[in-house]
Amino acid sequence: MLHLLARNQSWANLQYEHWSQRLPAMRKLLKPGQLEALFEGLVVLVDGRRFLRVLLLMILNWGIAILQFYILLRAFFPQAELVWAMLTLGVMAMGVAVPSSPGAVGVLEISIMGALSVFGVDASTALAAALTAHLTNYLVTGLIGAYAFLKDGLSLTGVFRDVRKISPSSTEETG
Repeated sequence: MLHLLARNQSWANLQYEHWSQRLPAMRKLLKPGQLEALFEGLVVLVDGRRFLRVLLLMILNWGIAILQFYILLRAFFPQAELVWAMLTLGVMAMGVAVPSSPGAVGVLEISIMGALSVFGVDASTALAAALTAHLTNYLVTGLIGAYAFLKDGLSLTGVFRDVRKISPSSTEETG
């Protein structure tokens, strides 16, 4: 679907104009320039080389994630197989896609526990693995993010200030 939109931008623009005239509430969904920005982001879908590069990087990313999670699972379940990591990561991805608490606290753990229950493992050990996975994710991401901020001389306060300068209406709406 996104590929078709990327290939037929003028048609998609006409459809948006047509339907937003019939349904004025649609105009509130997209601010001026957002549809063009969406199409700009979809360019990768129509450029075969870029698409293949992105696809290969995504496969590599999933492969690394599966291997990393498999190693973590083996620490808790020596009998774990690679398929356990594959299934659990898939369930995790679906689980955190559901709107939930900030940081997916609880939802991620339940997703992991549910996926691991398929393999008949102890629930308390599955919870320990889930909490460890979540904490590890926060630590690794936090350390990399902190390093990047320090390297670039940034602070969270400064980033939030810059965001407010760019989009004052979005901060007013959210509080």
